[in-house]
Amino acid sequence: MNIPPGNREARLNPALELWPHLVEANRRLPPAPLLEDLRPQARREFADLTGLSPSQPLVMTGHQPEFVHPGIWMRFLLLDLLRQRWGLESAAFAVDSDLADEAAVEVPFLCRGDLLRRRVELATEGGATYESRMAPSTEAWHRFCNAIEEALACPAGARARLAFRRAGSFIPQAGSFPAFSVALRRFWEGTPGYPEILLSAITRIPSFGRFFLLLAEQALSFAETLNAALARWRVRHRARSTAVPFPDLEIGPGRVELPFWWEKEGTRSPLFLKKGQLWTQDRPLGAIEEARVAAAIRPRAVSLTLFMRLCLADLFLHGAGGADYEEVTDEVIQRFFRATPPAFASATLTLFLPGEEPSAGSLKRLLRDLEQRPERYLANSQRATLTPVITQKSATMALGKLDRDGYRALQAANEELRRPLRGQITALEKRVAAAEATREVLSFRGYPFFFFQPEELRELLATL
Repeated sequence: MNIPPGNREARLNPALELWPHLVEANRRLPPAPLLEDLRPQARREFADLTGLSPSQPLVMTGHQPEFVHPGIWMRFLLLDLLRQRWGLESAAFAVDSDLADEAAVEVPFLCRGDLLRRRVELATEGGATYESRMAPSTEAWHRFCNAIEEALACPAGARARLAFRRAGSFIPQAGSFPAFSVALRRFWEGTPGYPEILLSAITRIPSFGRFFLLLAEQALSFAETLNAALARWRVRHRARSTAVPFPDLEIGPGRVELPFWWEKEGTRSPLFLKKGQLWTQDRPLGAIEEARVAAAIRPRAVSLTLFMRLCLADLFLHGAGGADYEEVTDEVIQRFFRATPPAFASATLTLFLPGEEPSAGSLKRLLRDLEQRPERYLANSQRATLTPVITQKSATMALGKLDRDGYRALQAANEELRRPLRGQITALEKRVAAAEATREVLSFRGYPFFFFQPEELRELLATL
């Protein structure tokens, strides 16, 4: 899925009005034979966690517990829109099993007259995975907010600063970073109608355990199917790296890699099946059933979307990145689960920092004219001195299509005519560079959701 380049430009695939029809079409699909009784169980257990009805149509989306930008945030706001417009139940989950990125945001700031970006970090403690990271202290949160407020104290950051002031009334609670991150985003949204749950909680329900056992018991068949699908995807997309869209599962002498992680005390390790036993790296974990009891199994990308699409959701909503690898998931559903892949939707948005969008277009046109027609900008005294050069240039241009010698003569004339204008040209080049740098800062797509008003995004989504 391509990222939309323009401000306030959204891309939804398919169009939003078709999503209710996708839900109904997916609900009419026969269940995957391997999961025929597992899906009803998963829906009941998920309903117990969220308070939703296990029989009603369900739309789901999820993301890592980060300070997401509006292109990701829109998917969560769409959940409420679907509920309001068509009465569809919806739910979200936070992928807290992933490796944690640094808690930081990019912020525009003014430095010696130039608009730049800088990174502001939020101090947190814990292990390598999100679920092992702790929520920031109140002091750390206040330092983070103050640093952002200080950076936004420039004309370009005025509207973002106004939006961000709400952060001062948010008080982080002790607990995990994912819970803090989800609470902050939901605080920004006001009163979202959809429930949200951590992925680590979903992995503890019995139906997920059954799903894990099913794939572990057929580890070799699954790995071969997935790797073949990945190979075909790389050929179609001309991908050279074997890490794109994600690495193959390892198949070696006496062992097979599983599409799951082993999460323990803030670290994450790949899982292998070896002689009927589960292993992580070079350490045995015991029999499959015994290891499952430890509740340390977490899905990888493909097993996560397989579980969500086949066992829980009636429509799964991807972002721009996840939609790119669903061709692989669809093929696995067809070849391993012997089922028709349920349709999914994808959505993303580009929203620039609130404020005017400077354009260097007129300055560039003036600069181009100065360089190509410098005689137009010469003072009378300068024109008098350079009259022979101007006459020679006019004669050369009158020849029409120029050969190599004629082109060189034209370039030499322009260079001579530009000499008196060098100061003006240099000054204009600096203005063009400054305008482009400012535009780049303001049009950066990755600013966090709390630089924007939720009402602005809801109004935009209402037009879709």
